[in-house]
Order: sequence, then structure tokens, then C-alpha cells
Amino acid sequence: MLMMRNILCTLAVIMLFCNCKKAYIQFGGEFVDNGTTNIVLVDTITPLVSTIYRDSVSTSGSGTLLVGSYRDSLFGSVTCKSFMNVVPPTITTLNFSASARFDSIRLILKPNKSYYGDTINPQPINVYQLAAPIQLGETQFLLYNNSDFPINPTPIGSISRTFHPSDTSSIQIPLNDALGQQLFDLVVNKADQVKTAADFIAYFNGLQVAPGTGPSTSVFGFSDSVTMRVYYHEANPSPVSKAIDFAYANKNLQFNQIHYDRTGTLLEPLNPTNLEMPSSQMGNMGFVQTATGIVAKIRFPTLRNLLQRPDYAKIVRAELDIEPIRGTYVTHFALPPQLEAYTTTVLNQPLAPITAPAINGQLVNQMGNLTIDWIYGQNTMYSYDVTAYLQQQIVITDNNKNGLLLQPSTPAFNSSLNRLVFGDSDNPNNSIKLKVYYISIQP
Repeated sequence: MLMMRNILCTLAVIMLFCNCKKAYIQFGGEFVDNGTTNIVLVDTITPLVSTIYRDSVSTSGSGTLLVGSYRDSLFGSVTCKSFMNVVPPTITTLNFSASARFDSIRLILKPNKSYYGDTINPQPINVYQLAAPIQLGETQFLLYNNSDFPINPTPIGSISRTFHPSDTSSIQIPLNDALGQQLFDLVVNKADQVKTAADFIAYFNGLQVAPGTGPSTSVFGFSDSVTMRVYYHEANPSPVSKAIDFAYANKNLQFNQIHYDRTGTLLEPLNPTNLEMPSSQMGNMGFVQTATGIVAKIRFPTLRNLLQRPDYAKIVRAELDIEPIRGTYVTHFALPPQLEAYTTTVLNQPLAPITAPAINGQLVNQMGNLTIDWIYGQNTMYSYDVTAYLQQQIVITDNNKNGLLLQPSTPAFNSSLNRLVFGDSDNPNNSIKLKVYYISIQP
């Protein structure tokens, strides 16, 4: 009687799957048997890792000014300069007494706490006046990390000081007094050059803030609340200090120029004619630093081997863990706090990010859920639920070159130098891991 009951139960399970009805599944181990179905864990599907090169990355309108330079043994030398416009106030609202006299002019920047490299040394900064206005081409909508506009070669201001990363106090860079006097006279006399923002930009062109000529070991980020301030005083009858603010303008035309030299690094072979390299040729590692055009790609070419298993029915869960290599992330070379995984084809252009249900049931983009183990470095990882993605990919029968691109979302994508170095499946230190759970029906 007991044997007959077991046979009937087995037939009931088979009929359940034949009718394509889902069983309730709980996860908690490599093998789960809740009396209805079996769940098997497979961790032998090897993800393939490669690094993608992009020769241009949009950096305009990011809200961040990047200024400085540093040397990174993994990613090479990086130099950042920022271009922008400033415009005068509405001069029809200004009145000056006959006693008004120019005092000084300064460019005011506000740090935003982002930094890269060694901040212990003083950071030299130069300010230049552009020799031509910042303009978009006829069919151009963005400016890029390799965009450039000419400058007048002599700096109009400079400073060298130590920045404390946690300090957001504004810094003031003294500018050339002759320039300040000239701008002061134009505003006081309500000259044509300052009647409108467009008139002033045609006259003044704009500003470039760049690392100075001294040694630079870091790049700092500043907010785009830039002010060029002209200080003056009036006798009333005693002196009263006042100021004229030339404000930051045309956010879409502000951009960061980011130059890099990867000589002597594993990334050196990547260039406009060699856009992708497998991790097997790069020390069994993948790299991400999007502002310099470096993105990692992950593929799953052996996924369809699951179909050869006689007990395979369906993928019910898949988890992808990406471990940064110990020693490659420190406070001044930080990991991206959020890293999305975008679907892509053989063309390596980002399509849609993979999503997951939120608490309210709506789908949200997965950001990697970064955890950092500063003590031992063994539990630092990004993790992704790739269930839905692999369920879609396993049914593709042709030579599947699809994959996932790892990159932060905008604005971090084009304004952050945070970077990631992670190991592929053959890396002996830290490696990428894929765990696939599938429904097993014993033949």
C-alpha cells in the first residue's frame, strides 16, 4: 500500500510539470527537496570577461568639474581640465557711485568631496581664458572627454594648496588685476560687451580650469556653482566693500576634458582599432573606468550546456557575484558605489539595464548592492540577480554574442574616475562567480 502511494505521488509531480504549473520553491542550500520538486545548483557555467574601449565619452552637463592629474599603476596617467562659460549680471539693475573703485577679481570654486589619487601634496591649479567660444557642431549635441577648445597660453590666475577631501569650503583663485579692472569698467559703463549673456560670451569666450605646471598627484571634483567675482568699494562716505558676480552659465556647454596615457599598463593595447580584449590577455582581469572609456563585458557562452542535462526543466534563479581584486581598491582609488549591468549585443552598446522587483512590486534597475570588506577583503563584491536575463538567453540558438556591460549610470558614468578591477573565473585571487538554480525532473 505504501509503495502504491509513493508511485501515485511521483505521477502527480510529473503531471504537474507537464501542465506547466509552477511549484512553490524555497532557496536555502545547494539542493532543495520540498516534497514537490528538486532544485539543483550549478556553478560550473564559466562567464567570459572582456574589457571594452570607447574612444569618446560624453562629459558635458554632468554638474561636476574635474581638475588635476595623477598616475595610476593600473589605469595609467590621467589629466583632467574643465571648460565653462560665465556671464555678467543684468547691468540695467546696477548703479555705481562716482567713488566706485576696483579692488580685485577671484574665481570661486566649491569642492564636492570627490577626489582621486594622493591628496597629501599641494594641488596646483591654473585658470585660462579661452581663445574661442565653446560651441557645438552643426549636428552635435554633446561634448566629450576628448573635446578641446584653444586657450590664451598665459594663465589669468593660479593657486597651489592642499585640499582636504571632507572640506567643502569654497576656494578663491586670484585672477589677473588687469582683467578685473577691464571687466569692472565694462560693467560700470554698461558697455555693449556686457549688455547680454550672448554679448559677453562672444567677447570673453569662457574659462578653462586646469592642473598647474607643478607636480600634481590628484584630481579633485568641484560643483558647477562657479562664480567669477569682481570686488570693488565705494566711499559712502567711508569705504563699503561690494562685488559683481559673473555667474556660471550654459550647463550643457560645460565639459571635462580627460586625457589618459596607458603606456606600460595592461590597458595599453586598447585603442580605436582594438576595441575589445579578453581577460585571458589582461592578467585574467576585467576593468571599469567609464570616464576614460573603459567598460567590462560579461558573456555566458556555455549557458546552453544546461539543456544537455537530462533532468533540466527551467532556470528558476541565477546569481552573479563580482569580486574586486584585493589591493586594487583604496580610499583614493575607490570602487564605483553603484554599478549597473546593461544588456548588450556583439556591438557592445548599452541597451537596457537588468532590473529586479522593488518592495512595492515595481521594477528597479539593479545597482550591484556593493558590500566592502575593508578588514579582510574577502567579502567585497557586487551582486546581481540575472535570472530573467539568463532565461531569455538560454533560448537563443545561434552563436550568441550577447552579454552584460558593467558601468555606472549617469552622471557618475561621465563625471567619476572611480574604477573597478575584478578577476575572471581563472583568477587565483578573486574571481567572478555564477550560480544557476534549475528545476530538476529525474528521467
